Amino acid sequence: MANPPFDATAFSGLGAGEASTLGYAIGHADSRLVLMDDLSGRSHARAYGLAYTGLAGVLVTAKKQGLVSAVRSSLDRLEAGNFRLSRQVVAAVLEQAGEC
Repeated sequence: MANPPFDATAFSGLGAGEASTLGYAIGHADSRLVLMDDLSGRSHARAYGLAYTGLAGVLVTAKKQGLVSAVRSSLDRLEAGNFRLSRQVVAAVLEQAGEC
């Protein structure tokens, strides 16, 4: 039986993409991990007991699995496109990737 449609308005303050992502994950018990960079979205994911990661976490995992050779160059390209991470987060990500 299909899951009922989720009302994305249930997550006030989130954009449509974040709300839809969370709604899908909540409505599908087989969802394992939510990709969420928005801090408010992460807070909602945590409240619903959903595992989540951000794009930087995906890059670290990709490097550890040998899918990318470097995380730093990807972060530089993201920053050039207006994707923002704090210096503390960048330092932590580079440390996890073994690039500090």
